[in-house]
Amino acid sequence: MKARSHAYSNGEPMSTALIESVLSRTKRFLFKIDHKRSKHMRAMRKILREKLAKKDEVKRLASLKQDNLIPSTVPIPERTANDEEMQVGGSGTSEFNSRTLKNKDGQYPSWLSGRQRKHLQAKQAVQKRNEKQKKMKKNAGKVTKRKKTQTKNKAEAIYLSSTIFRQIFRRLTSAGGSGDTGIADKVQQLITGHKVIVFSKTTCPYCIKAKQILSKYKLKDYKVIELDEIDHGNEYQNVLGKLTNARSVPRVFIAGECIGGGDDTERLDQNGDLEKRLKKVNAIEK
Repeated sequence: MKARSHAYSNGEPMSTALIESVLSRTKRFLFKIDHKRSKHMRAMRKILREKLAKKDEVKRLASLKQDNLIPSTVPIPERTANDEEMQVGGSGTSEFNSRTLKNKDGQYPSWLSGRQRKHLQAKQAVQKRNEKQKKMKKNAGKVTKRKKTQTKNKAEAIYLSSTIFRQIFRRLTSAGGSGDTGIADKVQQLITGHKVIVFSKTTCPYCIKAKQILSKYKLKDYKVIELDEIDHGNEYQNVLGKLTNARSVPRVFIAGECIGGGDDTERLDQNGDLEKRLKKVNAIEK
């Protein structure tokens, strides 16, 4: 059996351009047929929707009036002989929920179409999901706020307990000696026992400034007492406050005399009085 070939009736072969032209015309012809059929189907569906809409409106109004959802004075269009009979209860009271449109058995009214039921169910599902998300966010916010409050209360309790413990410990340890009198004697011994002494704290910027100024000179018999690193540092600071009428740090003493704090030391250094005082008490190495 021989294979068929595109050819004219006289046996001459068909050109490629001619084949493409035939195919293009065939496609356009089929498209027109499909378009006419679609247009006809759309017209028929429109007519059917209009016909069903009238019947659904009659059923809906009759059911609403039966369920007492609308006044009885609203006129209802007369139903045609082809309309189906409505199945409504004769109780005279509304048995459908105004929000969900369901009765106690979970059934929708007979006038509600299938498409309307699906739309209502989808809308209710979205509302339910949104309410659930809002509730979850609200609960999450409450939990976060509760956790923050608990953490804050716990930190405050720890800080308060540690402060109280330190105060009790200092009182107990100071009770074993001679109290403030013993600490005052120690402070006085330190002041008189050194030519230059600084009562300081490691985290105080003014203390750091005063110590840096004094470090420029080659001092002998020079001592620094860090009050935040020794026992009873708070009591030492109270005694210094009584001696110098200032409880702040640093307290710089030269030959038993308080020259002030960090700013005072800087001022004396700038006008040259600090060096004169140090040389006067022979506190600078030669």
